[in-house]
Amino acid sequence: MKWTLIILLTGMLLFPGSVFGAENANAGEKAGIEKMFSNYRSAWLAGDEARVLKMLSDDVQIFVPGANGGKLRGINAVRGFWFPESDVRYPIRSYQISDREIYVDGDLAVVTGRSTLDWDTVEEGRVTASASSNSEFMSILKREDGEWRIFRQMYQMR
Repeated sequence: MKWTLIILLTGMLLFPGSVFGAENANAGEKAGIEKMFSNYRSAWLAGDEARVLKMLSDDVQIFVPGANGGKLRGINAVRGFWFPESDVRYPIRSYQISDREIYVDGDLAVVTGRSTLDWDTVEEGRVTASASSNSEFMSILKREDGEWRIFRQMYQMR
């Protein structure tokens, strides 16, 4: 699997738009990936922890800017970071994705783009702060049991 990822990413760098370009991706595969990301956004907007986590591979790794160690490994680590047990909540008000590009090779896909998030900090039922972030992201998806899931994800805050 490691070598497959290295070859996929190297090929994308050396031959963008010809070997793994979006024009070569099966339209059905691209549509499935777009639907997966639409469901992912919807789950975040609904604050549905179970749905968000279901869209991640069991061996997911998330590279988080500023996270201690820089990488979250596995569903439990991601759950603890994104959905900590606390009385404080962080509901997302808006989640937009733009400039998305999708590259597919078999059961692996790479999705790049920009995202904008707006969220609130809610303590004791009151909004105590609001924040926004803009980032560029890269997600590597893996098809598992016929479903696309986030296998690796990294983002860079802007």
